[in-house]
Amino acid sequence: MKQKWEYARAKHSLDKVKEIKESYQEDNQTAYASYTFKLWKEIITNGLGQALARINVSSGKDAVMYERLYKDLSEWLLQKHPTPPYKGEDLLYEIIYGSRESYRFATVEALAWLSWHQQFVSTYLKLDRGV
Repeated sequence: MKQKWEYARAKHSLDKVKEIKESYQEDNQTAYASYTFKLWKEIITNGLGQALARINVSSGKDAVMYERLYKDLSEWLLQKHPTPPYKGEDLLYEIIYGSRESYRFATVEALAWLSWHQQFVSTYLKLDRGV
């Protein structure tokens, strides 16, 4: 089962990165890639719930690409995972009202998905290595 999850996780992440490559201009691709690395660090530092809440309130030029990253990760954790940690529509709601076990599982899954995502954004998108 673990191998199935790993394959599904990688495929979902790659599909999302290819969508970004096809749908957004270079500056947005760079922002999305940068936010992918920042989100991983933010989850490690502050926890999944706080990291997602923070990117949910981003505004200005950051808002669109943060929102897209949130949407992509939410889709994995709510719908596309072979056995999703949550089954609702709103990831933050599920985190707040879900069980401690689901939160731990979601955190591990988010970090695993982001690990693949970091690999793919580094390969396919423009990434400013200074960020």
